[in-house]
Amino acid sequence: MVHMPDVKKRAIEFAQKFFGDEYIDQSVYLELSKSERRRGVASLFSKLSNVEEGHKRKWEQIIMDNGAFPRRPAFASFRVWTFKLVKRLFGTAFMIKLLERHEVGGIEAYRSAEKSGFLGRAGLKAVHSIIKDETTHEKALLREVESNKGSLAYINSIVLGLSDSLVEVLAAVVGIAALASSAGVVVAGGVIVGAAGTLSMAGGVYLASKSERIVEKAIASGQEKTPLNEPLKNAYYTGVFYFIGSLVPVVPFLAGFTGFSGIIIAILLDIIALLVASTVIAIVSDTSIRRRTAEMVAVTLGTAIVTIIIGTIARVYFGVAI
Repeated sequence: MVHMPDVKKRAIEFAQKFFGDEYIDQSVYLELSKSERRRGVASLFSKLSNVEEGHKRKWEQIIMDNGAFPRRPAFASFRVWTFKLVKRLFGTAFMIKLLERHEVGGIEAYRSAEKSGFLGRAGLKAVHSIIKDETTHEKALLREVESNKGSLAYINSIVLGLSDSLVEVLAAVVGIAALASSAGVVVAGGVIVGAAGTLSMAGGVYLASKSERIVEKAIASGQEKTPLNEPLKNAYYTGVFYFIGSLVPVVPFLAGFTGFSGIIIAILLDIIALLVASTVIAIVSDTSIRRRTAEMVAVTLGTAIVTIIIGTIARVYFGVAI
C-alpha cells in the first residue's frame, strides 16, 4: 500500500521533471525563433515557444499547489546552447528533424507518467491537455520536415563522407602505425589514403547522384515540382567531410605519438567522432541512436583490430617495417 505522503512526493517529482522539460523546450524554441531567417519557420518556432510557456506555467502551478517551489533545470543554458550549436552546424532542416523526434519522446514520457498513478487529478488533466498540444507540434514539425527534404539529403551526404572516412582511414592508419617507425610515415600514409578516398567518394557520389537525378526528372515529368538532388553539391559535401573525417585518426601522429599509444588515441578520437556521426544518421533515418552507434563502433573497432593484427604479423614474422 502506498501512503499519501509518498503519492504527493511522487506527484511533485513528476511535476518538477515536466516543468524542467517544458522550461528547456520553451527556451529552445524562443532562441531558435530569434535566430531563424525564414519568416515561416521563425513564426512556427515562436508559436511553439508560446505553447510551451503555457505548459511550463501549468506545472509551475501544480508544484506550488502541492506546497513546493519550481526548480530551474540543471545546465539549462548549456542545453539551450547545445541546440543552437546543432542548428549552426547542421542547419535548420536537421534541427527541425531533431525537434520532431524530441516531441515524440516528450509524448511518450507523458503517456508513461499518465499510467503511473502518481500524477493526481490536476496532473492528469495537465497531461491530457499537453499530449494534445505535443501531438499538434509533432504534426507541424513533420510538415516542415517534408518541405525540407532536399536539405536533409545534403546532411546524408555529409554523414556518408564522414562516417566512411572514419572507418576506412582509421583502419589504414592503425595498420600503417603497426609497421611504421616514425609518426611522419603514419601521417603521410593517412593523408594519402584520405586524399585518395576523398576523390573516390566524391566521384562515386557525383555519378550516383547524376543517375538518381535522371530518374527523379523522369518521375517528376508532368507532375508537381519536387526538389531534385544536385550531383555537384552532393559530391562536394561528401568529399569535403570525407577528408575532414580522414584527419581525425591522423591527429595523434601529427602530435608526435607513435606505436601503440598513437593507435589507442586514434581509435578513441575516431569513436568520439563516430558517436556524433551515428547520432546524426539515427535522427535523420528515424532509427535507434544506441543501435546505430553500437553498430558503427563495432564495425570500426573490428576493422581496426584486423589491420593492426595484419600489420603486426607483417612486422614480426616477415620483417616488414617502414
